[in-house]
Amino acid sequence: MSHMGFVKGLITGAAVGTAAMLLFDPVTPRQRRRVKKQACAAFRSMGRVMDDLNYMRK
Repeated sequence: MSHMGFVKGLITGAAVGTAAMLLFDPVTPRQRRRVKKQACAAFRSMGRVMDDLNYMRK
C-alpha cells in the first residue's frame, strides 16, 4: 500500500463520514455558531504561531 493511497483513503473516509453525520444529525443554528466561533479561534491561534515562528527566524 502506497503512502499517497493511504492519505487519499483517510481524506475520502473523513469526507464520507462528515456527509453521513450531517445527513443523520443536522446542525442547529446554535451549534453552527459555536463551531464557527471555535474554528475562528483555532485559525487565529495558528496564525499567531506562524507569526511567532517567522519572528524567531529573523
